Amino acid sequence: MMGNKIMPGDIAEIKTQIGYSYCMFTHEFDKHNDIVAVFDTVYESPLKDIDFDNVIANPLRFPQVIVAFRKIVKVGIWKKVAHREVPDRLKKFPLFKWFNPLNSSDWWLKDDKNEWRIGKLNEEQIKLPLYRYVNAVEVENYITGNSQYGILRPLV
Repeated sequence: MMGNKIMPGDIAEIKTQIGYSYCMFTHEFDKHNDIVAVFDTVYESPLKDIDFDNVIANPLRFPQVIVAFRKIVKVGIWKKVAHREVPDRLKKFPLFKWFNPLNSSDWWLKDDKNEWRIGKLNEEQIKLPLYRYVNAVEVENYITGNSQYGILRPLV
């Protein structure tokens, strides 16, 4: 039986209307929120623990998101199904972008320690995830493509 402590490297199963998706808790963001990577493949039925090395080798379905993973798993919305070491490609804390809602050309970047103003985004920065807290329903909607934001695509 898997331990109850929720920590980076934990994999959760997300049941959606199109099948089962899997995500990994990669970083603690703050006291209540975490960074989560959702893997691209959606499966028809739940997977067994033995399959998760293949799951985490998949590309991401969309850029990493900030969500209350620990709380969502604790209350049973998502089911913790495995634990693996966070893959090297996901170990570095992601760089996020955000903008001033009063001036859409006033962009900022943020990592785990700092934030800084950059003005306009270059081609690489456009691909960065948006600094935005999401909830379990929004993540499920991003997976299925039923989000008002579409499947999280780069925002310019």
